[in-house]
Amino acid sequence: MALYRLCDCLVERAAAMVAVNLGAVLLKSGVGRDPRYPTCIAVDGTTFWQLRTFRLRVESHMRRLLVGVWERAWEITSVEDAPLLGAAIAALTN
Repeated sequence: MALYRLCDCLVERAAAMVAVNLGAVLLKSGVGRDPRYPTCIAVDGTTFWQLRTFRLRVESHMRRLLVGVWERAWEITSVEDAPLLGAAIAALTN
């Protein structure tokens, strides 16, 4: 039980850190002000998509940070084979 609590606290802290970093990018870039056109955040990684409740925790922290005072709109999406596509584009442009 103690190990579960320790891991849960670690996941909660990681979710808070991810939310803070994503929120900082939204605020610094100035995007997402119009709720009709939310900013698309493409997230790649097994940890984000398959770790139980991690995505929900990140989105919860982001709502708490960015809805209200800052009024930013965003949408989190996944891109299939993003590293492969990025590598192909980089190879073709060089």
